[in-house]
Amino acid sequence: MKKVWTKEPLFGAAALAAAAALAAAVSTLPPERAAQVGGVDLLSVLFADARAIAGVALVRKADRYFHGGVDIDYCADSPHAAERGDHDPEHDPGAAASADPAPRAAGDPWSWINARVHVQEHHHLSGAEADEMIPWIWAACRADPRNVEAWEIGWYALAKIRRLPEQGLAVLEAGIRENPGSAQLEFTRGQSLLSDFKDGPASEAAFQLARAKALAPVGGAPEKLGEDEAFLLTHVLDYLAFFAEKRGDVAAVRRYYEEAVAADPNSVSTRDLLRRLEAADR
Repeated sequence: MKKVWTKEPLFGAAALAAAAALAAAVSTLPPERAAQVGGVDLLSVLFADARAIAGVALVRKADRYFHGGVDIDYCADSPHAAERGDHDPEHDPGAAASADPAPRAAGDPWSWINARVHVQEHHHLSGAEADEMIPWIWAACRADPRNVEAWEIGWYALAKIRRLPEQGLAVLEAGIRENPGSAQLEFTRGQSLLSDFKDGPASEAAFQLARAKALAPVGGAPEKLGEDEAFLLTHVLDYLAFFAEKRGDVAAVRRYYEEAVAADPNSVSTRDLLRRLEAADR
């Protein structure tokens, strides 16, 4: 079957310039400024949130570049389906989306028709191709420094696609400075230090920070975490148990397992922790 690609419009450069200008403009808005509703017109309310809105839009544009111009909503074989929530670098770039994907929203016939008329291959940028998405990521980080996803995509584009781990780590560290309470960014930093730099002690220290940041909002009580936060914590604990297991610290592995059970007993990472504990007890 002939592949029909979704092309970027010819005015993409102009759109990027406008996006960059918007990012620079809205980045001057104080992030703590909340939208006011009493006696203020609608535009004032909307533009008070312009930073977050622009940031999300630019992240979506960068993600679309990464997937070769295909809207990820139409990709049945989405890398976002991976449990750890990140892109799978081993994903087959030649894999095509299902010929019968679900519509974007119930009762939306145009999305349904578009998904079937335009056969869109799920394609990942690689190497220097990722340069196309870098300006969009930069604009997203500028527009909304609190958008954690933008910083993570920036790290991934540089460290994993462009094979520039030092620059990728610098992006993560800049994101952490902007979001000092983010357990997610600290978790990704730990992964990068382990996989890209083979620095076990620094990686373990990052995961310890991620654990502390994940538990801080709930006063150290993992059972009080929301679903997404508990999901992240169990991953963090699995990495920490990995280091403890290497040292032969069975008591630490047990503590991490018990904490994971309190957070989410059904998580894949919690089950992995149980296997670690059983192996350590032998």
